[in-house]
Amino acid sequence: MLPLAKLHAALCFVFKNIYVDDFSVLDLTEPNPWRTQLLIKAVDSFHSFKEWKAQSVQDGTEKLQKRKADYDPLRAEREDMETKLNMCAIEQAQRQEYKKEMDALCEETKRRFLLLKEEDSKLREKITSKEAMAEQ
Repeated sequence: MLPLAKLHAALCFVFKNIYVDDFSVLDLTEPNPWRTQLLIKAVDSFHSFKEWKAQSVQDGTEKLQKRKADYDPLRAEREDMETKLNMCAIEQAQRQEYKKEMDALCEETKRRFLLLKEEDSKLREKITSKEAMAEQ
């Protein structure tokens, strides 16, 4: 009787996991065709579901791997573009700094030019006045 109890416990566990909650010892000791057919259909349905679910998981895994394979080059391209963009931004900042320096030098040159022009005009006045004095 002990092997029958072990078999019943094992089959109860199996059938409860495939949603047959009313498996009993009578299904083992006094099987009837209708009940046996119901239990076999439950096992067959679970088996079909398991195969469908396994294929679904496999398909999902393949899709995910393909998407990852498509994503990796795009990510590398994006990183490359970001690097180039950062380099362009640095170059632009350097050009702007250089432009500021050139503008400052230009202003300094203009200021010095005006000072030299003013000095030139003073010297010309002195020369003109000395020439005028020398002629008198």
